[in-house]
Amino acid sequence: MADTDSTTRAPQRKKKSFRFTQQSLDALPAPRKRNYFYDTKEPKLGLTHMPPSKNYPNGKKTFFARVTRHGRTKRITIQDGIYPDM
Repeated sequence: MADTDSTTRAPQRKKKSFRFTQQSLDALPAPRKRNYFYDTKEPKLGLTHMPPSKNYPNGKKTFFARVTRHGRTKRITIQDGIYPDM
């Protein structure tokens, strides 16, 4: 029975986290694919870093909040949460 329980969940990825400061967010290199980062001081605060585009040459950075409801964890995008405009 223990073997079937372990295969029902997806493997957990290592969370990339650091302290969100203006300097550390500006220093993020442009990614090749979408990345998620979490703040070490406020663990429910996160950042989505998208690959470069025409409007965002260093990649688009948007904030989100990690919320758990009814036992399920979701990312809720913060309205107007685009860095550095926020």
